[in-house]
Amino acid sequence: MYDHTYLAITPGRVCLGVVGNEQFDQTAESLGKSNERVNWPIEDKESFCWLTGYRIASQLAEECPHTKIISIADSEADIYDIFIDAQE
Repeated sequence: MYDHTYLAITPGRVCLGVVGNEQFDQTAESLGKSNERVNWPIEDKESFCWLTGYRIASQLAEECPHTKIISIADSEADIYDIFIDAQE
């Protein structure tokens, strides 16, 4: 079971709270099938959580136009779909 929580934090490191959360798990059927997962739609992959986080940050940026919103993720977020979303 995985928990992916999206936090809002000030530059001074004050936590403003949770702005999103999702849980997911790997089924026994999906383990060891990385070759098959390559062809799955992004919505069916674990890496979709990084795209969700980017979308939450983008929505917050629209709702708070006078606030600089920065989305931070680790190297697992290096997925093409985020760049497509950013262009759109």
